[in-house]
Order: sequence, then structure tokens, then C-alpha cells
Amino acid sequence: MLEWAFGISTLAAILIAVPLVPSAVYALMPRMSYSPDADRALTRFIKELETDLVAGNQGILGVAGAWGYGWPKMLVLFASTDALQAAQATGLLDQLAGRFAAVVKNDAAYGPGRKWFAAKEAVWGMTEGPQWDRLIAKRSFP
Repeated sequence: MLEWAFGISTLAAILIAVPLVPSAVYALMPRMSYSPDADRALTRFIKELETDLVAGNQGILGVAGAWGYGWPKMLVLFASTDALQAAQATGLLDQLAGRFAAVVKNDAAYGPGRKWFAAKEAVWGMTEGPQWDRLIAKRSFP
């Protein structure tokens, strides 16, 4: 059938399709890439939010922005595991994630991939100081 319609053998069609299909799928996957404009937008949002959260004294010691696998992420350092669990129980982390996702989706600096930014992946709460220090120093992971 392929040989008659396109003038190529079935084996040749398979050899062509094997490298092309994964490349096409990868090209269609939603993603966001780091850019200086997006990083400035992330830094600006985090600075505005940090003053509210740290001053609110909800057990939050710091807030920072980082890039993971090309996507922006909000890092929140809690004073203790109890404070982190309380924030999860009261929905504070979900509120922060929703607010962050709304900002990312509405800011063109994040590029066309911002439409697929998921709120559930937006915030990372932690209590370990050394891990926090490493992430803040690099501003990216892994």
C-alpha cells in the first residue's frame, strides 16, 4: 500500500517514522523556558509577596523564586514541620499556588507555555535550611 501510494517501501517508512514521531511529540509538549524577562517578573512577584507573608507571621521564614525544568516555582521556607503542616491543612499553600499561577498565566513575559502552567506544581514548601540555602544559591533545580 505504501509502496503504491507514496513510492516507498514499508521498511523505509518505518525507518523514517521511528526518529520523527518522538521529535514531533516533543515539539508539541507544553513547556516554558527561562528568559531574563520571566525571571524579572518572578523576582518582582516574589518580593511583593514576601513582605506580606513573612510579616504575617504564619511560621514562614522566607519566600523565593526558582526555576525547575524550565518552569517557575515558588519556594516557601517554614520555621517548623508543624507550621508547614498547618499551612497545608488551612489551604495556605493552595492559595499561594493559585495566586502564583494566575500571575504566571497573565504575564506575557513567561512566554506562550504559560497557558499550561499548573497551580499544583507552583509552590514548594520546605523546612530544611541547608536545602533552602542550596536552592537559593542556584535559583534553579535539579
